Amino acid sequence: MAAALDEFLPDAPHRTRYATTIRTDAAAAWTALRSITPRELAFTRILVAVRTMSLSGLRPDGEETARPLLETFVERDFAVLREDEPRVLVLATTGRPWQLRSKLSAPAGTAGFAAYDEPAAVRIAMSFELADAGEGRTRLSTETRVSPTDDAAAGRFRRYWTVVRPGSDVIRLDVLRAVRRRAETT
Repeated sequence: MAAALDEFLPDAPHRTRYATTIRTDAAAAWTALRSITPRELAFTRILVAVRTMSLSGLRPDGEETARPLLETFVERDFAVLREDEPRVLVLATTGRPWQLRSKLSAPAGTAGFAAYDEPAAVRIAMSFELADAGEGRTRLSTETRVSPTDDAAAGRFRRYWTVVRPGSDVIRLDVLRAVRRRAETT
């Protein structure tokens, strides 16, 4: 079965993929995915606070933690490249994440993402895919792929990824756990 990101970054050299099985149907899992908030992501809030050097995200009662996580992604610096409810969601961004005050930017749709070639930068795509796991269960997977635009970006991203990948992995797993918890308890 082809991954949703094969359409957008088929040859990306950097990839991570995680999955969980949720004891509910795809529609309920999709609703949970689209509605989880940073309040439900304790590990993620800590890592984001470290990354942004801001303690505001640590407060679970703050306004920024009450809004759906994926909604804030899209408002800040991600674009939705594909949404096939309740099966596939693909988000993408571009830029230089290794810069301390990096400014990522949402591409202008699928064509803008495909054409992005800013020197010393990367294209990043992230997917959430839901598949029937039988017996009323759903398999939720998330994959992230990163593709540098040139050799300079490849070197910079490789060094950056060596440091941040463990935290990125924790965030992905934190999101999957939160979606599973919410979907199975509502």
